[in-house]
Amino acid sequence: MSSEQDSVKNWLSDTPGRRSGQSEMDYEEVLFGLEPLINARSAAELLELELAGLEQCGAVLDQLAVHLRAPANRDLVRESGLLRQLLRAQALVFEAAFQGGGSSDALLQVGSELVRCAANAMVDNDDNRREFHSLAGADGHPLLEHYLPKVLQMGEREGPVGALKMRAIAMLQNFCLDSPEYRLQCAQTVPGPLIACLREMGDAYMEEDAALALKLGLELLADLAEDYASKATLDELEFLASLLCRMASACESADPEAAAESEGSEDSGADALQALCGVVEAIADKSAALDLSDKERCSALQRALFDSLDALHAKEFPNKLIVVRRITSSIGYISANEKCPNRHMRTLCYSVLERSQDGYALCGALFVLANSISGRSDVDEVLAQVPLQRQVRVARGFTDPVQFQSFLDLFRKCLNLVTALTFSAEHQDALFSVVRTCHDQARYYAGLAPLVDSFLNKLLAIFPGAALAAHGAVLDVAAERGGISACLLLEKVSKVPGVAPETFARLLDAIFKFQESANGGVSLQHLFHVTRALGVYLHDTDARSSQLLLSQYSDKLTLLLSSVLSLRDKDDPAATSVLNNAKFMAGMVWNTSQNTPELQGQDMADLVKAAKALL
Repeated sequence: MSSEQDSVKNWLSDTPGRRSGQSEMDYEEVLFGLEPLINARSAAELLELELAGLEQCGAVLDQLAVHLRAPANRDLVRESGLLRQLLRAQALVFEAAFQGGGSSDALLQVGSELVRCAANAMVDNDDNRREFHSLAGADGHPLLEHYLPKVLQMGEREGPVGALKMRAIAMLQNFCLDSPEYRLQCAQTVPGPLIACLREMGDAYMEEDAALALKLGLELLADLAEDYASKATLDELEFLASLLCRMASACESADPEAAAESEGSEDSGADALQALCGVVEAIADKSAALDLSDKERCSALQRALFDSLDALHAKEFPNKLIVVRRITSSIGYISANEKCPNRHMRTLCYSVLERSQDGYALCGALFVLANSISGRSDVDEVLAQVPLQRQVRVARGFTDPVQFQSFLDLFRKCLNLVTALTFSAEHQDALFSVVRTCHDQARYYAGLAPLVDSFLNKLLAIFPGAALAAHGAVLDVAAERGGISACLLLEKVSKVPGVAPETFARLLDAIFKFQESANGGVSLQHLFHVTRALGVYLHDTDARSSQLLLSQYSDKLTLLLSSVLSLRDKDDPAATSVLNNAKFMAGMVWNTSQNTPELQGQDMADLVKAAKALL
């Protein structure tokens, strides 16, 4: 737990005006004052206590909570057995309070102080957390499974009940801290009632007094999100998205640097927003079980997320990048749900692309459009509204690597031999400039790299060689990424007259790098492209280019051909294809060597020998 979290939890659990100057705890006095409470064996006995007796217990617990700020006292209450008695009493107090009657309010006040004591006792104390955990019996954990959920669902949000809820949230956070086991336990029963508690607040988060309660509630929900997300309901996700939209609209700009440098300052609104969008993202990511087939509900859900991004666009606050990335990812995750009616939401996406100035909202629209495509008719419909050239214009405004993911996915799905013909030289310049940017961004954001490779390979397969050879950006990206991309580009430019030897040299260098990093083996797919590209190169280029390969890369070619020779005994189609490519390449090597007497030396002799072995 960070020092900031410590201060929040301890401040929450303290009585105003008593944060300093604590007197030494008189343990015997505490025991004496709590006798009526810890001696009770049933809820019925508590209901029989006089109001004055309950008030006395509450006053003693108030003092005990302050004393429990001291680490030594936290150990003392556990080692003496008092903590165990107080936790048992907490369950009895809530059982009695929920039965109703004239003493319910007083019992709830005592319960609130008991929760406060437990919350303080668990700060930085794993042994006390284990004590709380061990309260579970044959009927489950009385507090986690029965009474705390009821507390969170109580109707009032102000006064003593409001304070009780906030203390309960703080206690649960302290219990779950840094423990996957305890978080999982809480995630079984707490999230639903906690969301009901947040619903009860309505628009109260706008009020200063409610800001901390909202922040703590959302942070607890965020702590539990990983274990709870797959069990969330569509109704809960809709509420959280709606709350996110309202909070985004109400969020005020703040200087992120000033907020970070201001010691002790807390931006509850920004913290709550960050926690909330984390919960929404977690649920969206694990939404496979949600039925998102209702067109209107799903559209309203996505619209709330788009509106949130637009509302935050011009605002500055701490951790804004985290917030907008999470919201954008949520849009993508929801649209990736198999039941999501993405086709129905194309009109919404076209509207976003037309009016929004926010790069993350534009990115989200491209995500939905990409996920709405499953056939050629879908491509035609999308391109009628968002042509490839317009997709490129949108991408040129992106600055975050996360944003480029949606562009790469949508453009790749829309690109084919027909649509590629719509690109003029000017449009090609813009496209290849974006490709260069995506490649550069992938160095810093690993998740982008597979999309860049897939996109680039389709681009190289579709566009004519002359267009590719005319753009240095394509050569730069393919040479730097290497692998299959370099092979595809070499094939294409080998058929183009007048390509500079330096271009071929860069691509050959990139292609042969696979041998330097082949400790884990090279896939047959990769070998297929390498052998085919080199065979095409030897077949389609002039004698000077062939000599470049055989003279400067003879040792690497020898190693390649020798490696492929081991595939002779395999009869699967992939191995056969590689072997056929290699035989064609070996034939070109043999012919070139016979027609070029200046190619001499031991390396060349070894290469010719390897080629003959394949033939």
